[in-house]
Amino acid sequence: MKRSVLDERIKGNMHKSLRPIPDEVRRRIDETLDELPHDRAHRRRDGVRMGKVVAGFAACVLLALSITVLSKSTFADTIKPWVHSIFSWMGDGGLVSDKNDSEGTMLPVLAQIEDKGYILKIHETSFDGMRLSFSYSLEKKESVWSKDVHVIPDFKLDAAIKQLDPAVLKSDSGGVLNQGKAGIVNYFFQAKLPQKFKLQVHVPVLGVVDTNSDTAGQQMVLGNWDFAVDIQQTGGDIASDILQESAAREYQQVRFGVVQSRFSDTASEWKLHWETPWSLIEANRKAEKTSYGIRYLIKADGKPLNIVTSMNSSRIKDRKLPENQWSQLEDVCLYSEPVPTEAEKVMIVPVLMKFPVHPEDGDYAEQELDQLAVEIPVNRK
Repeated sequence: MKRSVLDERIKGNMHKSLRPIPDEVRRRIDETLDELPHDRAHRRRDGVRMGKVVAGFAACVLLALSITVLSKSTFADTIKPWVHSIFSWMGDGGLVSDKNDSEGTMLPVLAQIEDKGYILKIHETSFDGMRLSFSYSLEKKESVWSKDVHVIPDFKLDAAIKQLDPAVLKSDSGGVLNQGKAGIVNYFFQAKLPQKFKLQVHVPVLGVVDTNSDTAGQQMVLGNWDFAVDIQQTGGDIASDILQESAAREYQQVRFGVVQSRFSDTASEWKLHWETPWSLIEANRKAEKTSYGIRYLIKADGKPLNIVTSMNSSRIKDRKLPENQWSQLEDVCLYSEPVPTEAEKVMIVPVLMKFPVHPEDGDYAEQELDQLAVEIPVNRK
């Protein structure tokens, strides 16, 4: 049976583990993947829309499989060494390290809050000056969640911290487990924060969605799961590089470039810029059979880097001009895994995603826009 993209991402996460996963564990996971339904039409419609979060979700599925088998006594001893770090299980290359994957340690609990029958635990933290991350788990007291129930904590950064950097960008890679939920929240900062401070996060509501229920929408569970944990910056300095015209490409009146890069121990930041004729934007909107989108490949000396999260904003260049002379300017900010210390160059390739409007219009397809690919040097000074 042909594996879906999600299956392959799960396999990829297995191969990236710091310590080799035992053959028995790997075999069990492979068997489970092979038994999953693979509906072709469903993949075509929904598979790519998960692209921005699939790495975190795939890792969460892997964690779910691991915790499931813990209940089997013959299997528990084999897999137990991996459950003491959510960073190690679900994290990307910026969070998986020896310091949170040490042998013989238990999963720490830095904070534990219970309300309305739900227990939220904060387990690990990491801060290197640009990226702040914490791992969490969520359980329902005296209950086991169905795999069809999705629980989404509403993490709100305290206003005092947001004032230090209003442009902070957040991601939550949580997913559903058989016994509850686990995840990793990341905050990416532009401004410089104190090296030591107390992280205060408000959690006033949980969104509960049962995908197997006939009731539309989600249930909002109001409560108070606020917590505070001490943060201490670790790691080296953050390197920043402003790119010049050499980091821009133009093809058929479309201009794409890398404006700035930043590097820290746990992440890398890429600021991109597009200038596109308005006529192309309008043609996309009026397309009868296909709609289009853009994703990105980031390769450091040929090695792909997973993108953790992204944001974008767009505007018209000059509305005083006639509409047929307009251009759309779009700014994109990507945060990815850290660039390996030995890497000297990074290639950023836009990928055109083609979505059929109707199933009969064909399959989803991708095209790497090599004409707009930009190669930039890694400058850590």
